[in-house]
Amino acid sequence: MGHSWTGIFLLHCAVIFRKADVILLVYDITRMQSFQNICHWMDRIPIKEETNLVLMGTKSDLTAEREVTTQMGKNMAEDLLPGGVPFFETSAKENHNIDAVFRDAVTQLLSTDPKSCSCGEIKLSCKKKEKNSCCS
Repeated sequence: MGHSWTGIFLLHCAVIFRKADVILLVYDITRMQSFQNICHWMDRIPIKEETNLVLMGTKSDLTAEREVTTQMGKNMAEDLLPGGVPFFETSAKENHNIDAVFRDAVTQLLSTDPKSCSCGEIKLSCKKKEKNSCCS
């Protein structure tokens, strides 16, 4: 008896997303299909009412290759849920809006359930890698 890998993957995703407090919906601004897949995922993942969503377009540094406009992203963010969801365009290459996405996600999480973190103020900072680091 054969199994559909897509079906198995979606089953596992459903279990994971059911317990999620924050979900980042990520698409590549240079690939329209990845943007259109956001609606596909929204139809297939169980989202609790209290789950926080963030819509994130990546590769904003690749303006010449852009297939998804900023306005299209904003429109989708407004339409995903009543009241909309936060929207960011990011570039890992240029370190643009990366911190902002995660700060927003943490802020949403703490405003939904302040007891989920008793650590006080959360600070995000980027540390420069040492030249001899394995990842430099």
